[in-house]
Amino acid sequence: MTSYVVFGLPGSGKGTLAPFLQQHAHVVQMCSGDLLRTEAKRNMQLQEQLQKGVSIQDSYVTRLVMARLQELCRSKTKFILDGFPQSEKQKEAMELLFANNPDLNVQFIIIDVEKEIALKRMASRFSCIECFEIFNSETRPSQKSGKCDYCLGSLKQRATDVGEAAKERLKSYEQTTRPIIEYYRQKSKTLVFDGNQPLEKILEGYKGIVQK
Repeated sequence: MTSYVVFGLPGSGKGTLAPFLQQHAHVVQMCSGDLLRTEAKRNMQLQEQLQKGVSIQDSYVTRLVMARLQELCRSKTKFILDGFPQSEKQKEAMELLFANNPDLNVQFIIIDVEKEIALKRMASRFSCIECFEIFNSETRPSQKSGKCDYCLGSLKQRATDVGEAAKERLKSYEQTTRPIIEYYRQKSKTLVFDGNQPLEKILEGYKGIVQK
């Protein structure tokens, strides 16, 4: 069975690829951010951290993601993972998972995008303050301006998606996650997509994954 791990800057289009493969390749979409947002619904401290854009402890994210990945491996369920691994410690946890599951076939995907485009896309994202569902004013606008389609909660921009905080986020990505990407690029065969293209062109490229 083939599962997928996708890398790319915030705003590169990982959130577009994941649901596409979930629908067309019959894999379970798994995003570290989604796991955190789900946990935040029953953890007020975590909810406040997410709303303020505070960095979540690396070890906490690792435990959360690995527990879910182990469940999927035990049930032989294919997945697409984005937002993980992003650090050396997270990479070590992934490598241990691979070692303990030798039948797990993973295709690594890299979405390359220019920083200016990534920043523009980040600035157009809004999340619900109640259920944390994410919308995009350009590619996935809510049906009612400023309101979530699912719970009618108010939509707001995350602090880390705009201004200097967004630039610092990309800088941190280059420092901590880029070496992880290069590690897997050299270790295994990777698929690389041009994330600078219009959405329609990007989806055409993604169809090739399913056909393959």
